Amino acid sequence: MEINYDSNNNELAIINNQYSNQTHKYITIKTKEFIGDLYSNETFINSKENSITIILISVFFIILIIVLFFRNKIFNYLKPFNGIVFSKQNQFFLYKGKQISIFEETEIRILFFLIENSNRFISLNELNKLFENNLLVENFATTIKRRENSVNGLFLKLTLITGLNENEFLISRKNPEDKRIREVKINPTFLKIK
Repeated sequence: MEINYDSNNNELAIINNQYSNQTHKYITIKTKEFIGDLYSNETFINSKENSITIILISVFFIILIIVLFFRNKIFNYLKPFNGIVFSKQNQFFLYKGKQISIFEETEIRILFFLIENSNRFISLNELNKLFENNLLVENFATTIKRRENSVNGLFLKLTLITGLNENEFLISRKNPEDKRIREVKINPTFLKIK
């Protein structure tokens, strides 16, 4: 059986091959007879629903692009702050809303110095002036030993208080000109000033 549409006459032509008696039947049907009268007419795609769907999909993709573009900032904002807060008004340090009272005077001076110079790397030798005692005549080795003890004690206390490793709250590097000198600065994500 073979069916063809004749667009000039608006007809369907049907050819039926019967192999048993080797005859062919040829039938033509007008499309008006074949199709019949229209019962109902409905649109397949509703334009209002379609436009709302397109708008919702567009908004979803725009939000997805924004989230992917700013994901680090968004996740850092949503992540709880696990650092030290310095209150300028009261001149003390807070961790999770509680005042930290275990710092010694020299450790507080080191923290103030790190806060004041938080925008640049400082050499540990710059901290020596915080430990020089004008009343006593000290040699350089004594000053360095006092500095190292205070710095190591401060970093150990910060590690114990926050549960963070030293490299998470302190950015460290070798001096570009003299590789023997260690330079540090406080991580800006670790310290907030109120």
